[in-house]
Amino acid sequence: MTIYEYLMKAVQDDARRAGERNRLLLEARRARRARRQRLVLAAPARRRTEMGKIVVSENVTLDGVIQDPAGDEGFRAGRWVGLIGNSPQLAKLALDEALAAGALLLGRRSYEWLAARWPSRSGELADRLNSLPKYVVSATLANPAWNNSTVLTGDVLNEVSTLKQHIDGDIVIAGSFQLVRTLIEHDLPALPN
Repeated sequence: MTIYEYLMKAVQDDARRAGERNRLLLEARRARRARRQRLVLAAPARRRTEMGKIVVSENVTLDGVIQDPAGDEGFRAGRWVGLIGNSPQLAKLALDEALAAGALLLGRRSYEWLAARWPSRSGELADRLNSLPKYVVSATLANPAWNNSTVLTGDVLNEVSTLKQHIDGDIVIAGSFQLVRTLIEHDLPALPN
């Protein structure tokens, strides 16, 4: 096989794989659209005009690292953002996000991490986080210690849909990457607000 023939075969293989990828993406979009339509059609006829909006607040590096942005958990790849208190810009961003929030929605591990730190802190950000309603998706957490915390134990999609109908303002998901992934896979953040 000549180099030309090899390169032509590689180009044809790439085109075939791209066509297959596009076909699979189209099928996935159609399936998500169908699921979204079923969810919307199954909703009650009488609806509020305002609903909570899910806001995902994640720290993610370009290469996909999500753990330990502040560096206080001891991971090898940690400390890539730094502590909020060491950066006025980060502190303002965190406070603005907390002030705009109507509630926090968290997975159990993110909840436990935050609950171990914020109740003992003081200041405007700590006061806001401690006073916000907090909803925790967990099958194992029974008695949350952080004030204003409620455990959501049922079907996560139904629980979050109900939460959106009852909360005015932003429902901020901080951390909780597995929860975010579940919601995105089911297009929940994309439902009409």
